[in-house]
Amino acid sequence: MPSFGLKQKLGVAALTAAMFALSAGAASANEAWVWACHGPNGGVIHTDMGQDAKKGGEAVVDCAGPDNAGSTLKLNGATPESGSYASLNVRLPAGATIKKVLIFQTAHGSAAGGRYVVALGGQTLVDQVLDDPDHPVVLPTSFDVNVSGLSSTLSMSLSCGPNCAQGAVPASVDVVKVGVLVDDTVPAYGRSRNANSPVNGSATMYANAIDEGVGLGRAELVVSQSDGGPAVATRSEPIGQCNDLTPDDAKLDLPLAGDRCLRSVDQPVGFDTSKWTEGIYYYSMRVYDAVGNPVTAQSNGKDYEPFEVWHPVLGSPTQTLSIGSSPIGTPEPQPNVNPNPNGTVGSQSASCRSPRLSVSLAQKPLRVSKSVAVLQYGKRYRFEGRLSCVVNGRRISAPKRTKIELLNKIGSRTTTKTGTKIADKGRFKVSLKYPVGSRTLIFRFRNADGQRSHVSIKIKTEKKKKSKR
Repeated sequence: MPSFGLKQKLGVAALTAAMFALSAGAASANEAWVWACHGPNGGVIHTDMGQDAKKGGEAVVDCAGPDNAGSTLKLNGATPESGSYASLNVRLPAGATIKKVLIFQTAHGSAAGGRYVVALGGQTLVDQVLDDPDHPVVLPTSFDVNVSGLSSTLSMSLSCGPNCAQGAVPASVDVVKVGVLVDDTVPAYGRSRNANSPVNGSATMYANAIDEGVGLGRAELVVSQSDGGPAVATRSEPIGQCNDLTPDDAKLDLPLAGDRCLRSVDQPVGFDTSKWTEGIYYYSMRVYDAVGNPVTAQSNGKDYEPFEVWHPVLGSPTQTLSIGSSPIGTPEPQPNVNPNPNGTVGSQSASCRSPRLSVSLAQKPLRVSKSVAVLQYGKRYRFEGRLSCVVNGRRISAPKRTKIELLNKIGSRTTTKTGTKIADKGRFKVSLKYPVGSRTLIFRFRNADGQRSHVSIKIKTEKKKKSKR
């Protein structure tokens, strides 16, 4: 009887020869080997395996050890009880065609009535009795199959039928690793979403994708200045860690591990826009699965979607105090319980997408102290502003009679005052005077979809000091 060590060496030699022969045939651009429990070079792969056992059967999943041990099926006891059963189940990539299977497996001991069965997608690959203690079983390693579908499961089971009896050595089967050659021709599917527009400083788009094959590989974002024009920026982000286990050879080996080869993701892809010129840009998001199948993941069903880049003026303590617009997302102040009805309503607000509001103090204040304009009590000061919108992918002036809200914030209390309306070329003017004290003026526009832009200007009004004689 050959020793277990000799059987193990024979098993390794058979596996190596089979892998050499089969790897040469994995030439399709969409083919890949996926590995469970251990990789082709012995690395640990934490694969989810379904376990089932009853009576004297036992299924143990342990892929953390070296490449000569792994998950085990056992028939326990000196004389296993009839009907004892244990199984391991490996869920293979759905949506891919399975072409070959390698199983590095070793049988130990014997039991009268004992049987080891391996099945895949309704096909029986192994059906071997374990009932001869004088002739240890050498299990086959390589299987040619052709299975496709959404629920392919490789199952390995050890059972003990009627009149089951134990041999001198307890019957068991070690499953060290499993390699499956798949042909994955179906790309992932999904959509992208834009975190915000307009963007200032940086932009982040998200690829929301699902794959039913080997898993997702990477998301690629391409930005151009026209719909389908030449790229001005490209950014690629890996999805998970579905990387090649053997990058130095011609075949693609991937781990069968849900925490590495992800099948659903909301992947962010970001880039710096701080040095880009203002204007409308177009982005296209592509998602690639781990074998390279691409899909364009756009929410509008087209190849490109527009977004806007702009750089608001942040203000400076010069003779004319200019303070720029805050983009969508800035916390909105709460008005009083009886606000003035001069809000932004009607067709003007509905048509003004991605609003951008800018306001400046058009007259020289007494002084500017720590970005606060100090105004003279009893004197009116003119504020000027401009509102623009994006219409059909172009930024243009807001239409006439569009309403601008004005809020007055003193401490924690905010009240709504009478606002103003847009005149020609998106511009407006308003003349204001206030009693002595400090406050924040908030000029705000809101469209019918809830997009808003506002400018906050801090002012302080004081009486002009008389010069000493």
